[in-house]
Amino acid sequence: GINAEYGKQWYQRRVRAVDPLDEDLDVCSEESEASRRLPWKPKARQNDIELYLRTCRQKFLGYQLDGDTTTMVGLPDSIQEGVKIVQAHLYVSLGGSFPASPG
Repeated sequence: GINAEYGKQWYQRRVRAVDPLDEDLDVCSEESEASRRLPWKPKARQNDIELYLRTCRQKFLGYQLDGDTTTMVGLPDSIQEGVKIVQAHLYVSLGGSFPASPG
């Protein structure tokens, strides 16, 4: 009937063969990229960075530098790059940045 024909047409529109030579077919469109992203930016806490570095230093070098989040000598490049990325997404609280109100 009509519903079966409509369903078949809908399916054919949704499922079409992906031709790598088809220039009109944009498999990775902006719309699909936007739908795969989070609506917020992930943030990391300072404690997360310190714990990660402490664990990596112990694993790769056998020592710890408590409270130091800048020294990465001897750590693999992939660890150093990961720390830089996480530090770029560090959560900074705005609660303590306002001056106390007079009164």
